[in-house]
Amino acid sequence: MPTKAETDNTTDESENITLSLVNLIPDFEKIYRKSLIMPFEKAESKIYDKDIAEFYHELLDETGLRESESDTEN
Repeated sequence: MPTKAETDNTTDESENITLSLVNLIPDFEKIYRKSLIMPFEKAESKIYDKDIAEFYHELLDETGLRESESDTEN
């Protein structure tokens, strides 16, 4: 009679626990990027001169400060 039941499922259980822990951790990269971009977006919303707003908009696009559509989908 076996005194202890042994299975080979420890790796599956370990992977499941790891994946569930990863899902609990916030996306620090997204939080960091948003904290960098937000002041520039707020400043852009306060520009009322059309030419300056267009320049600022292009500046954000060219420098990569504006989130692209593919970034917001993730």
